[in-house]
Amino acid sequence: MVQIADLTVLGKSYFRIIWDQWRVSFLSSEIITFAVILILARSGRKKNVFSGERI
Repeated sequence: MVQIADLTVLGKSYFRIIWDQWRVSFLSSEIITFAVILILARSGRKKNVFSGERI
């Protein structure tokens, strides 16, 4: 009975570690994607502003 309980605790902790790693990597990739979109949007706006000033 003790061994089964230990296995379930180990399984849960192992699953939690995998879940935390996946969640962190997913969040970091989402943040990187969001940052890239923001940078591209800002550079696009700057180009439009500069082209508007030149005309």
